[in-house]
Formats: sequence, structure tokens, C-alpha cells
Amino acid sequence: MNYARLARDLAVAQGLAPGRAPGLVPLLRRARLDLLAHGDALCRQGDPADGIAVLAEGVLEVQITDGDSTEMVATLTAPTLVGHIGVVDHGPRTASVLARGPATVLRLSRVSTEALIAADTIEGERFRELLLAGMFRSLTSSTSHLRALLAQQPGGVELRGEGPDSGSTPG
Repeated sequence: MNYARLARDLAVAQGLAPGRAPGLVPLLRRARLDLLAHGDALCRQGDPADGIAVLAEGVLEVQITDGDSTEMVATLTAPTLVGHIGVVDHGPRTASVLARGPATVLRLSRVSTEALIAADTIEGERFRELLLAGMFRSLTSSTSHLRALLAQQPGGVELRGEGPDSGSTPG
């Protein structure tokens, strides 16, 4: 695996400058490489958030189950972060994430993730930037989804105010 290229592509996909990527290479090299087959679960809704993953190759499907109903809520394409919010907020997984075809993921344990968050190093700084950019993207996507749902309501309810859709970007 070309870790330098993956770091650059991940940084750009998350909205960071490509020049930030070299600081991500050591953490990608330390991560555990897993190959998923179609239908394999990266994580299951309700499970403890035991780490984060970087989707290096392939496509993942995010599903939420409510009672007897399961809904596909997102499709993730490489490269992207997966599971970062659960690790930061210490809550259980809020969705199941399944491979849609073969996928390659790099996994970092909760212990490694927490050590990187606390590290006073370039690698720790780049990891925190990556986490913040990933959370910003998640918030922006959720806000857009909420706006679309509200627009479908009778009377055209509108979401107003400052927020990630107001034109600002991380950085």
C-alpha cells in the first residue's frame, strides 16, 4: 500500500491541504490493515466505539436500524474516516457500516486514537486536524440532510442560522 498517496488523498478528501499529509503517514503505517468482503461489517450499531478506521479502498454502506426497519443512510467512498465521532464522544456506534464489495480499511484502536489526540507531536497535530475536518464534514452532511427533510414538510419549514452550510470551511 502506498501510504504517502493515501495520506495525501485522505487529507484532500477531508478538506485539508495536501501539505498536511506527510504527518499522517506514520499513523497510517501503524494501523492494522483489514480486508473486507462484500457484506462484512466494519462495525455494528450499538457496539462500543473501539477505534476509528480509514477506508483506503472500496465502498462502505452506513445503515441505521430502528426496531424492525433498517435504512441505508449513507454511502462512503475511499478515502475517508469512519467511526471517528463515536471514539471522540465515547458513545456506542450509532450505525452499522458494511462493505459494499471488497474494501480495504486501516484500523486504529481507541487506545492509539486517544494517544494521538493527546500527543504533542506533528503526527498528533495532523491527526487532530483530520478528526476535526471529518467531524466538520459529518456535521455539514447532517445539516444538508436535515434541510432537505424540513423542506419536504408541509408549509416549507426552513432551517436558519449560522452553521456549516453557511459558506464557512474548516481551516
